[in-house]
Amino acid sequence: MTDRKIRRAADVVVLGAGPAGLVLGNLLQDSGIDCVVLERAERAHVQTRARAGFLAARTVWILERHGLAEGLRRHGQAHSTCEFRTEDGRFRLDYSGLGRW
Repeated sequence: MTDRKIRRAADVVVLGAGPAGLVLGNLLQDSGIDCVVLERAERAHVQTRARAGFLAARTVWILERHGLAEGLRRHGQAHSTCEFRTEDGRFRLDYSGLGRW
């Protein structure tokens, strides 16, 4: 067993330290709700695993609204197109002009 602080009680337990779990944990904490986020993988794995390749505009807006977009703004890259590939061929979508949501 590694050195870990073990909490005995919390109002809410969030399972998984993926994007949804971490955002939920931050929102709960910001609202004054005592919570703990549990993750079965080691910290090094969580910090180095692949991240989302695309975040919808509404998701970015929610992160910004709650003060959780600093890392996204600092390290993220803006994209305006996406290419979908199937057995039947390719389809390229330019979503830069579609509006915010």
